[in-house]
Amino acid sequence: MSVATPLEQTLWSRVAGFDNETENVFTLRNGGNSLHCATDLPISDFYLYVTPRTICPEAFVELALAPGEEKTWTTTFTFESPQ
Repeated sequence: MSVATPLEQTLWSRVAGFDNETENVFTLRNGGNSLHCATDLPISDFYLYVTPRTICPEAFVELALAPGEEKTWTTTFTFESPQ
C-alpha cells in the first residue's frame, strides 16, 4: 500500500526518453492522476515543473527554419484526476 504525501517544495525534472523523430504522444501517471501530452511534431525534450499548487508541463520541439520561414504546431495537455 502506498500513501500519498503532499508536495512541500518545488520539483523540477527532465523526463528522458524522447528521440526527436517519432515520439509525439505520451501519458504520465501517478496513482489515479494522469497527464497526457500530444503534439503534431516529435518531442525533443520534456520538463516538468511542480509546486504544491501548480503543475507546469513543458514540451519542446526542435525547429530548423530559414530566415522568414514560418512553422506552426499544436501541443495539447490533458489532466485527469479521479473524483
